[in-house]
Amino acid sequence: MANYKKSAETRRSIVQALENLVRKNGYTKISIKDISDYLEIPRSLIYYYFKNKDDIMHVLYYEQFNKTEELAKTVLPRGEEPLVRLMLKYLLYRQMIVCDPLFNEYVATAPEYVARG
Repeated sequence: MANYKKSAETRRSIVQALENLVRKNGYTKISIKDISDYLEIPRSLIYYYFKNKDDIMHVLYYEQFNKTEELAKTVLPRGEEPLVRLMLKYLLYRQMIVCDPLFNEYVATAPEYVARG
């Protein structure tokens, strides 16, 4: 039996592999098999940590979303004008997520976003 990395490192490497593959080939063209081939690990190990490709992408999405939130808090502390804070968050979200090629296809095809229109 192969000697696998610790669980946190394995999870992180799976997420990083998806990011690399999506940036190279696009979200819809990537499968769990592609990730397992890229990392040279069995698919079952990926399924141990994640339900599917969308589950892995959620991790990337929420990491980036949290970065936008932290950046907004740094630029405008809590006491500032709420409308200005909201606009700043929108602009950061647009720049760091919507306009990032990593998330373009994901946001356009993910069921929770498509259902919202």
